[in-house]
Amino acid sequence: MTAAYYLALKGYGVTVFEALPVAGGMMMLGIPRYRLPREVIDREVAMLEDLGVEFRFNKRYGKDVTLEGLKEGGFDAAFLAIGAHESFKLNIPGETDFPQVIEAIDLLRRVRWATGGYRESMRHRRRRQRGIDAARTCLRLGSEEVTIAYRRTRAEMPADVEEVEQAEDEGIHMSFLTIPKPSSERTDGSPVSNASAPS
Repeated sequence: MTAAYYLALKGYGVTVFEALPVAGGMMMLGIPRYRLPREVIDREVAMLEDLGVEFRFNKRYGKDVTLEGLKEGGFDAAFLAIGAHESFKLNIPGETDFPQVIEAIDLLRRVRWATGGYRESMRHRRRRQRGIDAARTCLRLGSEEVTIAYRRTRAEMPADVEEVEQAEDEGIHMSFLTIPKPSSERTDGSPVSNASAPS
């Protein structure tokens, strides 16, 4: 959207192909509403449209849109802004075997689309700012207890100090120098394949 804004100001005709059914990308999906209300994004999109920017939704690059197709369609240049829609993996055996383990981005995406809520005790293990966002979102969804487990010290946390302090003020617990252990058993009692501690 930033590229579209400055290109439109320079007088270029700009078309944004968006994989989602709404504009905003990770701003819409990855940032909670308490930090970035949807109305703010909608105003930005409306301003772009007033500048002549055209949005085409549900168009995923590589599937619905290709570079060759854009060239054939008369586009002179393309700017790829694919976003960061994947969470980091912890590479712990059993990490993907439990429905209770939810990626931070997936949690924030579900909340944005209002497809589900999580109201039990949550232990959040994801890194950077999204971990704080997901933890604070869990509180807003009604979780009774939320803990952020971080493998290093407070001083080494990559999240903004202000955000960490706000999370603690809201009642989120911080567990530093904590490394999640692999689980050898699912909730139904069945074994997890190759459940050994990471080297």
